[in-house]
Amino acid sequence: MMNTKMVAARFCMIVLCIMSFLLFTGPTISAKPKEDETNKHKGWENVVEKFIEHEKTPPDHVDNPLFQYVRDALEVELFHMVPVGEIGVTYQVPSCSFYCGYWETNDAGTAYVMGGYLMATTETTYELWYYIRTWAMEHGYAFQNAGTEGSEGLPGALPTENSLQPVTSISFRDMVVWLNALSEYDQYEPVYRTLSGEIIRNSTDAFAQIVDHAVQTSYKGYRLPTNVEWEMAAKWKNDVESTHGSIYRGGRYWTPHNYSSGATGPIYDTLATNAVAWHMGNSGGKSQPVGLLNPNDLGIYDMSGNMWELTFSLLYAGRQNRGGGWENSSLHTQVGVSRYWGYPEWAYNNSGFRFVINM
Repeated sequence: MMNTKMVAARFCMIVLCIMSFLLFTGPTISAKPKEDETNKHKGWENVVEKFIEHEKTPPDHVDNPLFQYVRDALEVELFHMVPVGEIGVTYQVPSCSFYCGYWETNDAGTAYVMGGYLMATTETTYELWYYIRTWAMEHGYAFQNAGTEGSEGLPGALPTENSLQPVTSISFRDMVVWLNALSEYDQYEPVYRTLSGEIIRNSTDAFAQIVDHAVQTSYKGYRLPTNVEWEMAAKWKNDVESTHGSIYRGGRYWTPHNYSSGATGPIYDTLATNAVAWHMGNSGGKSQPVGLLNPNDLGIYDMSGNMWELTFSLLYAGRQNRGGGWENSSLHTQVGVSRYWGYPEWAYNNSGFRFVINM
């Protein structure tokens, strides 16, 4: 970390550069995708908060040219991903013993899940959503819903100090299109395509049938996890011996179904649950910024609670949601229990998503 003098000097240099740049080019500076491999998964995070902490002189707003410049100059991470399992290895994950409905509650069955994918360590933030959606609309994409900043934001509003809230009020259709845009922005091949192989770039009602029948192809790009991929990441443990009720299956230990992801005790252990999951008992009746509570053993935050997370897997007439949310009982945060399905057009303030990409 830079000391105070170095930070101040860097800040002054940036300001001088900006002033000189603006004299010749006008009032706006736009961010562009990074083209070198070292900047994969890079972008901008809440630089305003960094300036409040370090320089004590934050820009007035995220549209301020200085903010735009510092966002790129600092090259801070916009999101972070961690590996789940090893490439080519199939893992035996304790799961429900038959077709999983709303409240299947045991680990008697086994889900066989292929490892070797990267998962975002946080739910998708409004900050990330807004930035990529803005870029996408300038590159031929269209969205039915603009998204909101957590449970209490306004649709499509400029990011505020709450920009690290999960994005909400978006549908499965919007997620599919946005993930294709993120892939294209980060110079990967978009995953979601029509049966004829065309990239899906429009989630408006006029294209509903196309998006609803999207094919999740094998192209290397960002996508929603499947239900079992989500569950494997949520139940992952690094134990070499059984601790906190670990279940032994397939040569390794796993979190039991009645624990929240990352918890050291079952759901009725209030302290253990509250340490990792936002629910109606501790959320204050609203969503919370991502990453405030303890992560699970993979370093993934909020897999239990805060927002229901959509997966690509079908359940009844829609896609499966996992993990529970800020307005639900803590019972819904159990890693192997609660799930519900939602129609592809549903867009609520208690539902968001996180994404994965194959290694």
